Amino acid sequence: MKKRISSIIALLLALVLVIGLAACAADDNGNNDPVVEPPPPVAEPPAPPPEPPAPEPATGIFTPGTFSGVGIGYGGELTTHVTFDDNNIVSIEIGDHNETAGFSDIAFAIMTAAIIEAQSTNIDTVSGATLTAEAILEAVSDAIMQAGADPAALASLLGEGAAVEVGNTQADVIVVGGGLGGLAAAVTIAESGASVILIEKLGIVGGSSAYAWGGIGATETSLQAANDLYLQTNEAFFNDWLAPQANSLWDTGFPLEDRVETLIGNSASRIEWLLDLGFEFANVTARSHGPAAGMSGAHTTNFLAGILEDLGGEIHLNTRGLELVQSDGVITGVIAEGPSGTILYSANEAVILATGGFSRNEGLMQRFIPQAVEYIQFSVTAPGSTGDGIIMAEAVGAVAWNDPWLIGFGLIPADEDNFPWSLFLGGATGNGHIFVNQEGQRFTNEAGGFSVNYNNALMDSPGGSILIFDSSERFESLIPESDDVIDGVNVFSADTVAELADALGISADNLQATLDQVADVYADNIEDPMGRPQALAVPIAQAPFFAVRYFAFDMGTIGGVVTDVNYQVLDSAGNPIPGLFAVGEMSNRPYWGQIYIGGTSLLNALSSGIVAGTTAISG
Repeated sequence: MKKRISSIIALLLALVLVIGLAACAADDNGNNDPVVEPPPPVAEPPAPPPEPPAPEPATGIFTPGTFSGVGIGYGGELTTHVTFDDNNIVSIEIGDHNETAGFSDIAFAIMTAAIIEAQSTNIDTVSGATLTAEAILEAVSDAIMQAGADPAALASLLGEGAAVEVGNTQADVIVVGGGLGGLAAAVTIAESGASVILIEKLGIVGGSSAYAWGGIGATETSLQAANDLYLQTNEAFFNDWLAPQANSLWDTGFPLEDRVETLIGNSASRIEWLLDLGFEFANVTARSHGPAAGMSGAHTTNFLAGILEDLGGEIHLNTRGLELVQSDGVITGVIAEGPSGTILYSANEAVILATGGFSRNEGLMQRFIPQAVEYIQFSVTAPGSTGDGIIMAEAVGAVAWNDPWLIGFGLIPADEDNFPWSLFLGGATGNGHIFVNQEGQRFTNEAGGFSVNYNNALMDSPGGSILIFDSSERFESLIPESDDVIDGVNVFSADTVAELADALGISADNLQATLDQVADVYADNIEDPMGRPQALAVPIAQAPFFAVRYFAFDMGTIGGVVTDVNYQVLDSAGNPIPGLFAVGEMSNRPYWGQIYIGGTSLLNALSSGIVAGTTAISG
């Protein structure tokens, strides 16, 4: 090892010596000065590669393209496919899902249109399909984040949005409102060859008609005649319509029997009109005509919207009627607010108001039906049900019908995702459940029908109603599957009646007395004080006990403005206001007292639209 190191050192010394001698050698001139070699030329450093071009500054909110988002709905995962351009949500398609057909169809239609209209997910959900609506918002928000934007900040980023070209604003008839009545009127006008523009303040047609799951009421139709099992006479329909009105809370003076008789007498021809247009009915019963599946109202309004456009009629969405234009007493147009601002729509012949009811207008509800104001949030009507047409019509001399009411459809649970609506708790037969008010007392015949329960809840159960049941086999379908459902706010459980009452904040003595009364009815010791048949009484005595909060909900209003039989609006002297018609909920007071008959609102909307459309263009 030492020998090897010594050899290395010797080599290094020799190398140093050679270098030193070379440094001392004389130059070519004999000088003994050290020779200094010029340094080798320094190579020019290579030019740096060109800088990559700076990225174009982002000019939009989104990354253009289609992104798929996922939300969790009532049936599990729900997928949306959302298409964006630089600055807009362009379209939303619902992908795979397991939501229940019916209300989910409405949630899909309403929510996707509303998101596109608002260009944001910062919008309200659809009452009656809350979980589905929330799943859509969640899924679209997921897609928005994938497209590079923040859903929470989206509304402020987008601002008011760009102006939209309006196009044509003059037609023979201007129809305000795109529910079944407005669409029926517009199609009737377009069929005649006259020009028509329908304006709708929401981003989708359908109005509250689209929320109707039942079919169109009609009798003596060709479809029923093809199956004798379902054939019912007009007279039977008339009697079935009028008889329940005796259960109204007070004598309203309605319905007007001649109007009802005419409506029923024309019902078969209204079904034939739809058949002639190509509409397909697949679910026909003794009094109802509906499609094979899905929401009957939405199916019908979507169909008519397509027919209208095929016939050359125009539909202007996101356009709200504000004011009627009147010249020398004649209605000649509508001032509206659209995406591009204020618009004047000119009518050569007439304006037809089809703006629906006023269930979502607190001021009008306070004026007409103050008992129902606290339940506005539970209304299962279109967001556009704010009484615009009534306000517009009254401003030009129209008169609102006296004593309006609501199309009460029973009671809706505060926890609508885990408990059924009162309509499905037992319907006409009941299953033994009871409802009590905040005093712990029954207030209605639970088997009396949806309108009866609704009306009694408005009058005798302010602050909401409470469903009471126990752990017996009869109520097995209602018992929560998970303790997580029992939140102590809307759903309660207790081992004793007294504890349940205490949790609810109601009188334990009253609640126990109510249950004792039910037991006495069951034992046939007394008659039911609410009029429910004794056979439907069930003792509620098996612990644990349960309670669920329910609230009255409506599907529209019964009122509007006074019209003649052709739906031409009348002034305070009973004279027609030239050029002005009102259809559907805008003029439906004559047809019911306070008891709604299923399927008849769609019939009225369809028929009034056809009549008004025909009259408007015939002079």
